[in-house]
Amino acid sequence: MAGSRRFARHRVVALTIALAIALSILGVRLYMSRGAEDRVRPGENVDFADLDLGARENVFLVCPKDPPLCSASPDAASPVFPIGAARLRDLWLEMAASEARVRLIEIDPAHLKLVLIQRSLVFNFPDVITVVFLPVGDDRSTLAVLSRSRYGRSDFGVNAARVRRWLEKLEASAGTVGGAPPHPPTSHGRILPAKMGLPSGSSISTTQRSGSRATWREM
Repeated sequence: MAGSRRFARHRVVALTIALAIALSILGVRLYMSRGAEDRVRPGENVDFADLDLGARENVFLVCPKDPPLCSASPDAASPVFPIGAARLRDLWLEMAASEARVRLIEIDPAHLKLVLIQRSLVFNFPDVITVVFLPVGDDRSTLAVLSRSRYGRSDFGVNAARVRRWLEKLEASAGTVGGAPPHPPTSHGRILPAKMGLPSGSSISTTQRSGSRATWREM
């Protein structure tokens, strides 16, 4: 009898702890779902030529060697692609649209610059990804990417893994100078979507959601 009462008490305690954890996660997710989290904040506008990342551990930076662009030391060098910069941007958008929990929040067609946010699965934390696409001669281009977490001190390698995975997909669809020719990229066994109606020079002002993936609506 005493054993049954102890088991019942332990079960109540366990359920109470589980409920508290679930409510905490829900509270954080609701807070992070505010519209303010889907906007670029003061200090988050990126000038790759004037970067000061300090000793932050929750960022990952990719920059080209030529043309020299970034004032900060990159974590990896950018590949060169055998296509124009506008086409590279369009392929990047197609690739990003295949990723879960991604939102396009800013686009600068004149400077071929994008800002996206990808949310974490459990707590909905936002990571901000800024990309600029650069021509490097006739029908060649490269890019600079800065991916960083808005919150926390360490990202447990999430930003590095994201950028490397996205670049692998981009290289698969665009090819690289001196590398393998392009081929249809796959992600977890799925064929990524084909061209999504984003011709070079188009302006994109609205992001829509379709299930867990992002789609961009052309205006």
